[in-house]
Amino acid sequence: MDKREAPRVAPYLASCRVVDGERKTPGYMSDLSTKGARVACEGPAPAQGASVVLEVRLTGRSTHSRLGGLVKWSRGPEAGEELSAFGFVFHDLTPAQAAEVEEAIAEFKRRAAALS
Repeated sequence: MDKREAPRVAPYLASCRVVDGERKTPGYMSDLSTKGARVACEGPAPAQGASVVLEVRLTGRSTHSRLGGLVKWSRGPEAGEELSAFGFVFHDLTPAQAAEVEEAIAEFKRRAAALS
């Protein structure tokens, strides 16, 4: 049983950059919800509990956003894999950022409905 507070949209995928202190790592955001997302990145993932920023363009119409949050869990990379993964929980989003996340989810759902 899924214990998440907010449903995730999958297979949502957006390229992003993970900013962990001075380190900036390319990655991919997936499984987006109003509460957070899953992120895959090159090299080691940020430590569980770390405060990081995701620089991401959530929709084709949006500009790049800097979304702050906390690392909920962290793992990898597994043997033979190049990417690590971590759970990202949004923290202190502005109303405009929260609206942008909601719009990205709504746009994804509209596109998925058009394909079915």
